[in-house]
Amino acid sequence: FRSPTPSPTPGAGLHGVAARLRLRDPRAEYAVGQQVFFTLEIENHTANPIPLGIVGLKVGNALPFHSSWSQLVVQPYATVTGEDYLVFQAPGIYPLTEAICFSPYDACQREGADWEEFPTGVLVTVR
Repeated sequence: FRSPTPSPTPGAGLHGVAARLRLRDPRAEYAVGQQVFFTLEIENHTANPIPLGIVGLKVGNALPFHSSWSQLVVQPYATVTGEDYLVFQAPGIYPLTEAICFSPYDACQREGADWEEFPTGVLVTVR
């Protein structure tokens, strides 16, 4: 048995992790108060387990950060995929990006926490 040889993958960030965010449903327009489902994917491109304090969604500068997972460990060369949702209470166009805190969970809310945002996000229109 031979382990697969990892190949460099575009999109890996400063910590050797690639994160992808996409809408679960094939549309980007929703009504106020409707659940908007997202798929979050985290891929470890390193030979070491990577502990994550918090994984979640940054909703532009308009709304508070939305925490999806906490205290997660992504194993070497593994991909973790999960689903979450948001409910928007006002009409508008909302840019969303996936953000990860690489500090321990308890330190993620403090100044100097090690956060990384992954720029390929989604745009949601709420009417």
